[in-house]
Amino acid sequence: MLKSRKILLALLGLSVLAWGIQGIADSSAKITVYMSPIPLAQELEAAFEAEHGDVLTVVSGPWCRRVRAEMEAGDIRADVLYGADPSIYLLLRDAGQLLPYSSPEAAAVKPGFRTEGPFALANGRYAVIVYNTRFVPAEEAPKGWDDLLDPKWRGRVVIGDPLLCSAAFAIVCGLVQSHGFDWDYIRALRENEVMLAATAGKVAEVVASGEAWAGICVHDAALRMINRARKRGLEPVLGIVWPEEGAIPIPRPVAIVRDEERPEEDTALAKAFLDFVLSPEGQRIAAKYGFIPVRADVPAPEGIPEEIRATALDWDWISRHDRILRDKWRAVMAGG
Repeated sequence: MLKSRKILLALLGLSVLAWGIQGIADSSAKITVYMSPIPLAQELEAAFEAEHGDVLTVVSGPWCRRVRAEMEAGDIRADVLYGADPSIYLLLRDAGQLLPYSSPEAAAVKPGFRTEGPFALANGRYAVIVYNTRFVPAEEAPKGWDDLLDPKWRGRVVIGDPLLCSAAFAIVCGLVQSHGFDWDYIRALRENEVMLAATAGKVAEVVASGEAWAGICVHDAALRMINRARKRGLEPVLGIVWPEEGAIPIPRPVAIVRDEERPEEDTALAKAFLDFVLSPEGQRIAAKYGFIPVRADVPAPEGIPEEIRATALDWDWISRHDRILRDKWRAVMAGG
């Protein structure tokens, strides 16, 4: 009789364990995730839903302006945010809009990517210089940010519009900080007839088309174009320069939006998705699209230097001066 009772308890324990594994998948939980870029978002969605079912509503592409508008309206529609740059997350943190959560996967994150607070860093990303190899020999490519001010690049350099793209905003702020917290460098770019692209990622397309010969671009967008060309047996038309003064780091966070009315099962699903982003599988998927893993057990994409020289950005300064910096950009580009 005692033996039978032990067997019954063991079976009950297995049933509880099985329910714990399947609980989220069998529930009616569903969350909305804002994430980018689109190809990465699509693959992450497919991989996560292969285990959990049809549980994600994904809004992809540039989503920061959407979040800003929803924040001002007092109703952020997303449950999870993934991508962009730390400044938008700091704005949300200071407004009490993020739910603190410490993922068990965070223990595997490399020290340089660990954070304290209600968001985690999910990928490494850098602003670099790209150039068109059809028009610019490697030996004549710009070696650093200041080289782009040479008159020979007049009208041939492109940068993302910081009013339309969070990564482009981070790049402009990084250039301002790295040049003494003044706007002389941006003024010099304007005087050298710099072109504007819709986003920091689109810079790679503008340079590849030959419309511009060089640009300030996020490294992952350039890597994706280079890898696509090689897979087709083509010689890439883009070259990447890691600036001698230091690349501009733009780490991509992930966080859960605070919502007191969200059902507990939806919050559990949001945490599971954040865990997935930081997991080895989630990091390997992101690395396929050029992003640098935050885990030591996932290798960096091909084409990333073993050691990256980078400038240090004051993200709190960027976040605190968000509106002022945007207004200053408008004034400087208008000739001020």
